[in-house]
Amino acid sequence: MLPLTHADSQFILYVHQWPLRWYDRLIWALFGFGPMQPGEVEADFGPHFTIEKLVERRLSGYIAGEAAYLMKRKGGTSVGKQSSHSAAFPVPNGRFSADAA
Repeated sequence: MLPLTHADSQFILYVHQWPLRWYDRLIWALFGFGPMQPGEVEADFGPHFTIEKLVERRLSGYIAGEAAYLMKRKGGTSVGKQSSHSAAFPVPNGRFSADAA
């Protein structure tokens, strides 16, 4: 994710997040994937981003929780090589501009 960002980039990260249950640990051991655990987003991305939790919900069933975070890249130089192509971002007047950020 870092090579895709520059200083002051902002985005919303949506994750499935809950403490692992016994069968989640089994799925993790067998297949190598599972939900994020509470605190993992902050631990993984905190050194590079300021993180604000927007919402967190606990659910019943197989998907036991979800969360959304607003993440802002901390200032400094960008990581990775900048592309000569720039993405378009919405601006307040409703048009798109590659210069808006």
